[in-house]
Amino acid sequence: MKRQQVSSSHIASVGYENGVLEVEFLSGQIYRGECPEEYYTGLISAESVGRYFNEIKNAITLTRVQTNEASG
Repeated sequence: MKRQQVSSSHIASVGYENGVLEVEFLSGQIYRGECPEEYYTGLISAESVGRYFNEIKNAITLTRVQTNEASG
């Protein structure tokens, strides 16, 4: 899945495809889960990506899919 870089102190990039949100944290951890498209749209357009993510994270279930060793 292609991810878009975002300006955040904790999140490196986010992607969305076929109802699935993918979030890469600056730590290198990547999480993925089903999510309404409006959450993704809100995330990439939010003034504070981290704050918006904190608002939606309990409404979606994300599962850790990998750790990007190069980032960590």
